Amino acid sequence: MCESKGEYQPQVHIVAYCTDLGFGRARGVEMLSLMLACGIASRWMSGWIFDVTGSYQAAFLNGMGWNLLNLCIVGGLYWRVRRRGAAPIRV
Repeated sequence: MCESKGEYQPQVHIVAYCTDLGFGRARGVEMLSLMLACGIASRWMSGWIFDVTGSYQAAFLNGMGWNLLNLCIVGGLYWRVRRRGAAPIRV
């Protein structure tokens, strides 16, 4: 099975982005590692669910669940940063 590594290309820049925002390089590396680990886990989990149930719908719901988890994490981080009164992000 050949997997394209190009799908991770935009995520690699998150380390530099975190550094630019003042979070530090180590925090950016932690975030990138967590994103990649969760991506791999969700693929394994979806494959396992399809193998057990034979249902694409169940695998799809698993993927949606992982996306919901990601949104909750992002929302929690956003809420925590805004609560501290951090400077607004300038683009």
